[in-house]
Amino acid sequence: PTSGSASKATVSGAVTFTSANWSSAQTVTVAGVSAGTATVTHAVSSTATKYPSTLTVDSVTVAVENAPAVKLSETTLAVNTRATTTYTAVLATAPTAAVTVTAMSDATSKATVSQALTFTTSNWASAQTFTVTGVAAGTATVTHSASSDDPDYGTSLTIASVDVTINTAPGVTLSTGTVSVVEGATATYTAVLDSQPTESVTVTATSTTMSKATVSAALVFTTGNWNTAQTFTVTGIDAGTSAITHAATSDDNNYKIATVGTVTATVTDAPGVTLSADTVSVVEGAKATYTAVLDTQPTESVTVTATSGTTTTATVSAALVFTTGNWNTAQTFTVTGVDAGTSAITHAATSDDSNFQIATVGTVTATITAAPPTTLTLTTNASSNTIAEDGGSVTVTATLNKAATSAVTVTLTATNASTAGSGDYSLPAAFTIESGATVGTGTVSITNDDLDEGNETIILSASGTGLAVTDVTVTITDDDTHGVTVSETSVTAVEQATATYTVVLDSQPTANVVVAATSSATTKATVTAARTFTAANWDTAQTFTVTGQDAGTSSITHAATSGDTQYNGETVAAVAVTITNAPGVTVSETTRSVVAGSTVEYTVVLDTQPSAEVTVTATSADMGKASVSGALTFTTDDWDTAKTFTVSGVAEGTVTVTHAVTASGDTADYPTSLVVGSVVVTVSAAVPSVLVSNTGQAHSATIDR
Repeated sequence: PTSGSASKATVSGAVTFTSANWSSAQTVTVAGVSAGTATVTHAVSSTATKYPSTLTVDSVTVAVENAPAVKLSETTLAVNTRATTTYTAVLATAPTAAVTVTAMSDATSKATVSQALTFTTSNWASAQTFTVTGVAAGTATVTHSASSDDPDYGTSLTIASVDVTINTAPGVTLSTGTVSVVEGATATYTAVLDSQPTESVTVTATSTTMSKATVSAALVFTTGNWNTAQTFTVTGIDAGTSAITHAATSDDNNYKIATVGTVTATVTDAPGVTLSADTVSVVEGAKATYTAVLDTQPTESVTVTATSGTTTTATVSAALVFTTGNWNTAQTFTVTGVDAGTSAITHAATSDDSNFQIATVGTVTATITAAPPTTLTLTTNASSNTIAEDGGSVTVTATLNKAATSAVTVTLTATNASTAGSGDYSLPAAFTIESGATVGTGTVSITNDDLDEGNETIILSASGTGLAVTDVTVTITDDDTHGVTVSETSVTAVEQATATYTVVLDSQPTANVVVAATSSATTKATVTAARTFTAANWDTAQTFTVTGQDAGTSSITHAATSGDTQYNGETVAAVAVTITNAPGVTVSETTRSVVAGSTVEYTVVLDTQPSAEVTVTATSADMGKASVSGALTFTTDDWDTAKTFTVSGVAEGTVTVTHAVTASGDTADYPTSLVVGSVVVTVSAAVPSVLVSNTGQAHSATIDR
């Protein structure tokens, strides 16, 4: 037998059959090497002619499957202290249940390893990562164990281990992250290399705030003294903090480190006394305060004494005592104003602590001013504090009860009790009563609006003065009256013609006003729809159009509706409407019948009185059928008296007689273009007469037509 892929499977040696055992099966052993397939072929060698080497023997296909196992990507690792490295684990075969693989370091003081990994029946073939963290230089072995409900991945499963070598990482160790130092004093800390360099290393410290603290020059470490700590010295400049950064430079690439670490230097005050102010201001008879506090803790109690340089101007309270326990708690000096002027208050500290024997601590200048006013009274220049709405403005005077000791800003306000709205007036900008003065003025502008509001009041006060204010009430007298004005009391319109009139509001409404018009006799006259007035168009007249329907009269009434209570239900005048006939010619008939040889009549009359004579002419469209009498003339007196046209039948048939105004002195109402109705005339044939002679007869007969 021969394996076609020895990397997948191997096969045992040849088997020999003899004439004695030829019928006894012999065993070929196949050993799996790695997952995959291999084909085992067979060849015969024999001296027997029946078994030549060309004899075909079946081959065997071998499928090699993975054995249950946990495969690790690494068996050895190296990592620096404070650094990490990784390796992966993956299952060799699909489990029947979840498998937990746990890694354990045998020396956690040297290296630690991350938590257990869990492989499921879904992700068993996906590698997962263990992370190793270097703790200290040395070695550690990471072992592994498996646990699962799948017996193939139980605790008895053997898993390889990983040997870890931990090397010291190149670096610089600072002895501290913080230092404290008093102004003008020094403090120290050290630096040392973490590993031996191949070349000298320079460590440079830099203070980021030189106004607070400075730091000494760079330190140089050699391959010989690299593990001997060297000292940086910090000098306090001014109270506050400064971050001191460090960098390492070297021809050893491992020690080209831009940021080594930071030391925060806190600079505290030197022994002394801090006063909260160098000036105070106080009114005569009043008091002002400031505080004192020690800058550092004393070893003994400290007494701070304040002395007024001019006690006739100002006095100051007794000395303050600070102990080792309350040294950093501010205590208060009280200055009492005696008389206007200034006084320099000096301070001295005494103590058994030599650091606090300070003859001159500091000076506070006390300025004493005269007492300020306490009340402010408002008055106006309006007679009886009353102004008409169109009066323009009113001047308000603010008067102090005594001269101002400093500028007083007066901001006029209208109190909530005012009945005038903010749109009815404009308050002035704040005005100032200068120091030493007692009065100031401001102008209140009155809005001349179009609203019917009635008389209103503004109760003026002042805010922000800190004084007791006496208010003043200003009354605004209104000059607007609500109402609706109709432009006409009566209108006249001709039938089918129009006439117009307008309506407009008398004052600005606070809400839309709808004015609706209604005709009392719509068979005589109609009127257009309602009109709406807004706060913007209230004073623009709007038009109602009356259309004449039939001669007669009608009364058009109006109703107002609005969300403005003054205009809701407002009385609006009515308009009397007279509708007159339209100019025209009335023909009494539209059809007539006549027998040929006979006549028939109809009449025409004017509809309205003309201003001059009007001639109406009738014309037969076919004189061979019928003829009509001559033109008729109407005067200003007989215009309403019907006059007759006579039609004479000529021959059987139908003919139209038309009419026209052929002459008129009133071209406005009775132009020659005026349309006049026509008459259709039907002419029937005459029935002939039959005469029978009765000469010599005893009787006669007459035949009716």
